[in-house]
Amino acid sequence: MGVEKQVLRSTKSQRVSFVRFVNQVKRLVAIFWINFEGIRVRYTQLNYGDHITIYTYVGHPWAFADADNDEYLVTSKGEEYYMPKPCDGKNVETVFIRLPVYSLRECCLTAAKKYYLPEELQSMLIPDQIKFDLRNDKKKQANRHASSFYFNFIINERIRCRVKHCKCDDAFELH
Repeated sequence: MGVEKQVLRSTKSQRVSFVRFVNQVKRLVAIFWINFEGIRVRYTQLNYGDHITIYTYVGHPWAFADADNDEYLVTSKGEEYYMPKPCDGKNVETVFIRLPVYSLRECCLTAAKKYYLPEELQSMLIPDQIKFDLRNDKKKQANRHASSFYFNFIINERIRCRVKHCKCDDAFELH
């Protein structure tokens, strides 16, 4: 008897909802409806500051991503998707689309995937766990626009700062 993984998907509903999505990210935002099979269906795109009001249904989730690199975005409540609420046909709920707050670990992984090839990362002074996570990541980015020097500087400064202020032997373990 295993635990069944729940899939986010639309459910049949007759209950109407009106929602206004507002882009508060200085990026082009892709808005997706999650269909009945749990697949994202691109609905529209919004430029910074733009908004769209849509007619949808309760039980029909919506997700948001950077239109250029598919990084997920969140609502002003920090949620990765929006689930419409019932309305009386007069009120429109406003949902602000924002950037998520990334941990240092997520920032390191994102930067490393963007600017380095996997074989380059093995010789760098970064925690073994991050090297492992990068080796096992299925998404590979060929985009290497920024200089390697800048990334090395940021990573090495973070590590040096952690070691300087750490009073234990596991200074390189990131949580």
